[in-house]
Formats: sequence, structure tokens, C-alpha cells
Amino acid sequence: MKGKAVVMKIIVYGIGEYYRNNKHKLPSGLEIVAYADSNPNCATSATGELFEGKEILAPAEFEKVDYDNIYICTSYGTGNRIFQNLRKNRIDIKKIKFLNRIGIFDGGLEWKYWVENEDSFISEIGKIRIREKYLTDFDIISEVFVHKAYYINLLQKNVVVIDVGMNIGAVSLYFAEKEWVDKVYGFEPFRDTFHQALENFALNSDDIKSKIYPKNVALSDKEEEIEVAVVTENTGWRGIIAASDGMRKEKIICKTAADEIGKIIRENPDSKFILKVDTEGSEFDIFHSLREVGLLHDIDAILCEYHKDPGEIMELLDFYHFKYFLTGQKIGMIYAVK
Repeated sequence: MKGKAVVMKIIVYGIGEYYRNNKHKLPSGLEIVAYADSNPNCATSATGELFEGKEILAPAEFEKVDYDNIYICTSYGTGNRIFQNLRKNRIDIKKIKFLNRIGIFDGGLEWKYWVENEDSFISEIGKIRIREKYLTDFDIISEVFVHKAYYINLLQKNVVVIDVGMNIGAVSLYFAEKEWVDKVYGFEPFRDTFHQALENFALNSDDIKSKIYPKNVALSDKEEEIEVAVVTENTGWRGIIAASDGMRKEKIICKTAADEIGKIIRENPDSKFILKVDTEGSEFDIFHSLREVGLLHDIDAILCEYHKDPGEIMELLDFYHFKYFLTGQKIGMIYAVK
């Protein structure tokens, strides 16, 4: 006699529109034993109401049921925060799954992921592998690879990408995987973030990582060494203009954007150049440095996240005859091409 198939008991975390529209993606052979919601006021214990015939639990009530896994069934941003809260509450991350990572994404990419240790996941998206540890790692990966915040194609070969604010290397990897990109130069000022990027590059094949030239410096409008407050362990929220007493400090080496980018342009005379800037507020100093020596003449496309009124940058784009559009208001993206 054949043994009975093992049924996996799960808690579905999320009872909103995302779950209703995507629940068909859940693997077969699962038994939903309860639902969960972050708001304790929505729990069955507070309202007396069920959802699809099952209890709705607050996270503190999970021990009431016997379960094997928790499936987070929400949008990316919400799901990333739910995951961090579950981990903070000592839920074994091996038991946490993401509905929003199941399926084939635009371009035929499949998102595979697995637990590396109690602190991190490894994601494999198409040919690219990258480690996720902090909340901003999760956010950056969905922003770059799923929402395609840095999608651009100049319809050219021999493209060089200058990644200012390299962070954990997600954007550098995104571009290095493209056949039409020859090189990616990355600049990241924080030492631990820089080494996190190097570890991510090492996870990838030689044909991808060999294109990337990382440098542990900040770009600005002057050459100097400064002391910066490390305001968070979430690497994606750091900037070199932060200053606060009582926080961990780190010495940052600043180089002028004009010198460093000018050198890249001279070393690659037959290339097209994409400039990506995400520096949590210091983008204005970078563009000031480039304006001083007229280097925007040599840049073919710009992808820039801005963090206050972007009027000064827009004036430069107009002067150098870029066509551009913006998203957001005081924080958003500028997409510009010639």
C-alpha cells in the first residue's frame, strides 16, 4: 500500500487584493490552516469573523495553530516588511515563503530563492545571483529586477555604465548581465556596503562579474575625507550628507565626480555612457562637479534618483539638450537621454 502524500500546512499572510488575485499561484498540496494580518484589530479574536472559513491570526497568535510554512501573499514592499517583522519575532526564516516570487516574470525570468543561513536568502533571477539580508536589500532587488526601475536600452553596443551609489551591487549586476554593456564602474563609499557588493559579485559567473570595476569611494564636488554618521544598518538608506551625534561614525573618502568620471570617459573613447546616480541627497554636488568641466556633453543617458526639488538638475538637462521625464515630486526618478 502506498503511503499517503504529505500535506503541507500553511498560514497565508495577507487577505487583501493581492492574495485574491494571485492565490491560484500557490503550489498544490497545501492545506491552509489559518490566515494572518498585521493589524491585530482584524484578527478573528478581535472581530469574531472568519476569512474563507478560517481564522485570521495576528502574528502573536501563530502558536495557536500547527503549521509548516508561512506564505507571505502581498505586494513586494509590504511583503518585505512582513518578512522582517517575522524574523524580528524569531520565526524560522526557513518556514517563510513568498507568493510574489512564484512564477515567470517579464522577459521570461524565473525568480528562485533559498535560505542561506538564519540571516539571509540567496536570490537567483535569470543569470544573476544576489544575497538579501537587510530590508533595503529586499526592496532594491524587487525595484531593480521586477519593477525595472533602471530599464533603458540605448539601442547601441559598447555601452559603459557608471553606477554612482553602487550599494550592494544590484544595479551593477543588472547592467553587467546585458550583452550590449561592456563595462560597469561602481562607486560605493561605505566599507561594509562595498564589501557586501563584492560578495554579491562573487556569487556570479565570470562573464558578468568581470565587467564590473568597483571602487570604495564617494563622488562629490570636492576631494576630501569626511566623517559620516552611519544612521542605519539598512544600507540602502545611507548617505554621505548624514550627520548625527551618538551614532556610529565612518570615514569616507570623497573624490570629485569630474575627475573620476572624466577618467572613465577618456579610457573608453568609443563608448556610449549611461550615468546612474542614487546617492541619498548628494546627487546635486555630483552634477555641480560635472557641470564645472562640461562632462555632461559626453553622457548619453542619465538615471538619477533625486531627494529634493530637482529644478537645478533639470536646468542642466535642458542646457545639454537631454530629453527627460520625472517620476515622483520631492523624491523620485529622472530618466534622461539625448
